[in-house]
Amino acid sequence: TGRGRCSVPDAAPTVHYTISPADSAAMLHGLDHAFRILAAAGATSICSLHSARLLRCELPPGGAAGKGREEEVECFLKKVAKAGTLGNTLGLFSAHQMGSCRMGHSPLTSVVDCDGESWERDDLYVLDASVFPTASGANPMLTTLSIAQMLATRLVRRLEAEDAAAPGAIREGTPLLEVRQARRNRAREEEAKRKRGRVVVVAA
Repeated sequence: TGRGRCSVPDAAPTVHYTISPADSAAMLHGLDHAFRILAAAGATSICSLHSARLLRCELPPGGAAGKGREEEVECFLKKVAKAGTLGNTLGLFSAHQMGSCRMGHSPLTSVVDCDGESWERDDLYVLDASVFPTASGANPMLTTLSIAQMLATRLVRRLEAEDAAAPGAIREGTPLLEVRQARRNRAREEEAKRKRGRVVVVAA
């Protein structure tokens, strides 16, 4: 697989990504087959996303039959293969952004904890593919749904526990922000009580 990194030299994020030879070959193989399918389906205009110059193939109406049409397709496919996937020559994008808010056990190596809560901001949760440790390399739909279900269930249990800790303290109809602040205050009070009850032993 390819490798990438993101740098911020002058407060302007810059993404560096290099495609591996295996990924390059797979992409060109996929493009070849996709263009052949489009041509067989009767497409009259096919183009690639090469940035140097748009590679386009204009075809006469009709399906796969026709010698002239087949020759045009083969000529176009040779141009695409020759253009390859050199850096900054082919438009690449992803429909599933993964690993941008990595989950982990330490704020030094992750953005959210094992409950999906931000290390830097209380009550800020991320419950999607962003919490992956890295990109999965395959469609992440089932994994994303599973993680969202797990984290949402944990969040519900936490909120239910906080409500149960002080029943009736929050009136029905109270704005959500006030509810969350009240819960946070109760949690801080409980933590303060626990700290006061601790015995600290200092060895001389």
